[in-house]
Amino acid sequence: MTRPREKGIVLVAVLFAVAVMSVLVVAAAASMRSGISSEQLEQRRLATHMALRSGLESAKAMILAASAAERAFFDGTPVPVDLGNGVVADVAVRDAAGLADLNASDPALIEALLARDVAAGEAADLSSRIAAWRAQAPLVFLSVGQLQALVKPEAGVPLARSVTVFNPAGLINPLAAPDQVLLAVPGVTPTDIRAVKSARRARTEQGLAALLTRLQAFLAVREAKLFMIGVELREGPGVIARSRAEAVVQTLAEGALPFRTLAVSGL
Repeated sequence: MTRPREKGIVLVAVLFAVAVMSVLVVAAAASMRSGISSEQLEQRRLATHMALRSGLESAKAMILAASAAERAFFDGTPVPVDLGNGVVADVAVRDAAGLADLNASDPALIEALLARDVAAGEAADLSSRIAAWRAQAPLVFLSVGQLQALVKPEAGVPLARSVTVFNPAGLINPLAAPDQVLLAVPGVTPTDIRAVKSARRARTEQGLAALLTRLQAFLAVREAKLFMIGVELREGPGVIARSRAEAVVQTLAEGALPFRTLAVSGL
């Protein structure tokens, strides 16, 4: 015959076992949910990576489809591209000659661009230091980030949209240049800006002959061979919206591979 005390011990043991099993079930369920969540996030990251790569390849296709004359007008305007499966991206292509080159552009242009984002005295001082560095070595800057590290943080983002290290001739293609670069070119007038915008709308450089001759120390329209690509995912199932990737590509000589990638970020 079971004593009351023994019955109480058995009941406590059963309740303890049930409690332990409940904790284990809850822990297992939480672990499973965490695993599923991590796997879903990894799938989204992979899908985003592949979508961005598709966007970069779409940009290369846009460059190849354009004639040599049309490539001079690549000014970084975003174009919506359907990448398939409901994924849409904004793809922008710019002739790298649309930006000032830290290693090759005229110091007066570099100083004018700096003056738009930093104090005048600081801009002149930094420009003179850049000129001195360039006199000692032909290739001072390997990336725009090196210059951004020398200026105030608040000037970094606007400056990055104006300069590059992938315009070895140093001359600006006005058809591909953003407004802040055009306005910084020494000697450019409002009439010149209107002429450039008119040429862009007409898709011809013929009306710019006088401007290109007068400011030949700063401006030129040449065959575009280096391009800056930007891709931003707009929307789509399974991808992380607003994700971005950037690349710099160079067209190669006939008979070689179509492009050589010089820089890429965001992948």
